[in-house]
Amino acid sequence: MISNTHVSTSINSAVTYQPSTSATPQPQYAPGRKCSLRKTNADNKLIYKLKQKLTKMSIKCKNVNKKIQAAKKISMNKAFLKIMEKLPEEVQTFTKMQLKEHKILPEECEGTADFILIFDKLFDSFNGHSYQGSPKPYKQCLKNNSPHFQLWNDLLPILESIKFESIVKRNNCELIKHESIPSIRNWIHNIKTFNEMWQYLHAKYKLRNVLTRNFNQDPLEKFFSSIRSNGIRNVNPNCKQFISAYKTLLINNFNSVHSVRANCENDNSKSFQSITNLLYKKPGNSDHDDFACEIDTLIRTMTEIKNNNSLIYSESKKYVTGYVIKKIKSKIFKNCKICMRDFCRSDVDFQSFTYEVDYTKKSLFQPSESFNNLMSDIYHVIVACLRDYPESNVLNKKIKYMINCACDYNVISCDQHKEVLIEFINDLSIKLIIHSWCNGVNRILAGKITKFDKNDQIKQQAFEMYKKKFNKK
Repeated sequence: MISNTHVSTSINSAVTYQPSTSATPQPQYAPGRKCSLRKTNADNKLIYKLKQKLTKMSIKCKNVNKKIQAAKKISMNKAFLKIMEKLPEEVQTFTKMQLKEHKILPEECEGTADFILIFDKLFDSFNGHSYQGSPKPYKQCLKNNSPHFQLWNDLLPILESIKFESIVKRNNCELIKHESIPSIRNWIHNIKTFNEMWQYLHAKYKLRNVLTRNFNQDPLEKFFSSIRSNGIRNVNPNCKQFISAYKTLLINNFNSVHSVRANCENDNSKSFQSITNLLYKKPGNSDHDDFACEIDTLIRTMTEIKNNNSLIYSESKKYVTGYVIKKIKSKIFKNCKICMRDFCRSDVDFQSFTYEVDYTKKSLFQPSESFNNLMSDIYHVIVACLRDYPESNVLNKKIKYMINCACDYNVISCDQHKEVLIEFINDLSIKLIIHSWCNGVNRILAGKITKFDKNDQIKQQAFEMYKKKFNKK
């Protein structure tokens, strides 16, 4: 390839052209040579113009070389690499090709560039927020034929192959261990979960598209972080403090579309209703705020009570459960086949205590295993509350709240009677168990019972009172 400078030098050596001026006298030529002279002058002018153009081109080439040298320095800058990550995928690819073509990007950086591009696509695929279109194809919503699935299938082997080396010393020997880190394993899990979730949603609910960004938990994480940092530092707020902090944050952030000192995007959404009710309306169940803090203690107490159960206790609970079924059948569901299937066994347990004490073999109900487990949980919750909070002024509310938190009512599948059944079962169970507990306390005071739960404060006090009364006699 011949450079511009070589071309201009050869032209200079071939023809030395000086344009004529008015001060210089023109030479006189013979008439026969006029045509050849005109051609020579035209060629000289053309060559002169070409020389000027080539000179300009050589200057431009020098400027391009300077720009390339400057680009080499810029491409090694960390700030430039960060800006590259924010560019659309097409711009990234073009820039990368340009850097590679001009040998600006070192060979050892090419692997890093490919790695960054892979994770940029992966992040985009889980950050889809557009139904219409986006310069980056993976930032569009997830559809049945979207490119997300092909990308995920291509990236799964790559992610599974990412291992980190660690040197482990054992018996004075160094062993190289290759292991995967939790973040990579979680990415693999997320990809597989999204594939299965889309197939389920598309097949069962006929969904046409899903915004993957809506599954992002960053907003929830930032919200709880703001709650904890409200009032300088409150890492474990109770329910009342949480409500107050939420109201404070809501009012403060209504002044701007962007949270102060927060690493998040602008929120241009509008409120559905006035916040007057939120600020001035008092909560209906303020006692529940304190109940929620006591759930862990209640669960520990329930575990202790369950471990102390015997066969006699379990059979007596089945008997009480059969009585509850008899009551709710006569009061609520009566001839409902769904409720009967949920609450009663399909066959008869001839070895049960309920069958033995039922003289007519028809008057008592034998509960199903699932409903019997539910009633056992209700029993344990009520006994735990009586043991730990007997002096509470809102004992009935507390017991109901704890039952709703600790017990699973999915046993009841009848939508027609479910709400009424739950309320009736709770009220009847509380009435029966508290009545039985009070009878137990009275029998301890009378000296008829000496074996009882020593962790029950009231029963222990009743036993102490009985001993004092007995010693006086």
